[in-house]
Amino acid sequence: MLWEWNGTHWNRLDVSVPPGRTNHSMVLDPVRRRIVLYGGGISGSDFVFSDTWEWDGEAWTELDISGPPGREMLGMIFDPQSKRIFVVGGRGPNRETLKDVWSFDGSAWRRH
Repeated sequence: MLWEWNGTHWNRLDVSVPPGRTNHSMVLDPVRRRIVLYGGGISGSDFVFSDTWEWDGEAWTELDISGPPGREMLGMIFDPQSKRIFVVGGRGPNRETLKDVWSFDGSAWRRH
């Protein structure tokens, strides 16, 4: 279920959404005008997501790309200098601490 705030009240949108998850991250890519969602987990489980989704203001789309290994509790930012989204660390499927850095340019993920 997805809700939108119009400045006065909340409206429920009738759109498909990514699978439910916890401890994921989302960030706005102002250059491409998309919100990017990555990672997350299922509460009470060791399962973590490794999928990338984009919201364009009308619909969520799952991107058919490979990226960072699945994780939750990750850091995610948009860097205006490089015009890339960066994912940092997090917790992997076996609750291990991840210390890697990945960037996303709108079409592919790259490990640094």
